[in-house]
This record gives sequence, structure tokens and C-alpha cells, in this order.
Amino acid sequence: MDFKKIISAAMIPTIVLVVLGIVNAVISVVITKYLPLLCFIPMLLSLPIYVINLIILGWAGYSAAKKYQLDLVCAALTGVLAAFVSSIISQIVLLVLQLATGLFDLVGWVLISVLIIIAAVVLGAVLGAIGGFLGQGKKK
Repeated sequence: MDFKKIISAAMIPTIVLVVLGIVNAVISVVITKYLPLLCFIPMLLSLPIYVINLIILGWAGYSAAKKYQLDLVCAALTGVLAAFVSSIISQIVLLVLQLATGLFDLVGWVLISVLIIIAAVVLGAVLGAIGGFLGQGKKK
């Protein structure tokens, strides 16, 4: 296993996922704080961001296999790394925004954060492996 290649392959997807996570957190907190009657809107706006996140996790595995010539396990680890790092950073940003706006609930935040990180890691592994499989293409 070449961890340097895994980290290199995960770098750009992680950055994109972090940016999307920050955008999603800002949208959610701002609308919840300042437009409480429209509390269903963050869910509607988050749905396309989540779909894009899934595509990016698959792309992470695809590029790991295609560009970096990594196997399926390494492609899955690339997805895991991208998902894990980006979900932790996104949850920290969400925590800061919630603290700044007074929307903070410690128990709820911890529970949701743990569930989100676990789900992100599992999805990262599965989608990274699928992307890696597609990136391998036909063997000659």
C-alpha cells in the first residue's frame, strides 16, 4: 500500500468536499437562524450537495485507480480518507457557526456528528471502491 499516493489521490476530492460542506453548513445555519419559518429549505438545498458529495467520493476512487494506478483497496481507502477528513472539518465548521449564532445543542451535535462521520466513512469506502473498479478498466 502506497500511502503517499493515497493521500495525493485524496487531496483534491477532500478540498472540494470541504468547500461543499462549508457552503452547506452556512446555508443551513443562516436559514435556520434568520428564516425559521422556512426550515425545510436547508434540506432541499442540501440534497444536491449530498448527491455531488457521493459523485466526488466515487471520483476519488476512480482517479486513484486511473491516475495513480492504485488497486481497489487503495481506491477505497482514498474514498475513506477524503470522506473522513472532509466530514470532520465540515462538522467543526458547523459547530463554530452554531456557537456563533446560538443554535448550539451539545448532545445533538455530538450524536449527529458521530453518525455523519461513520456514514461518510462507509460511503467513502464503498464509492471509492466502485470508482476504483471503474477506473481500472479492462486489463490487457
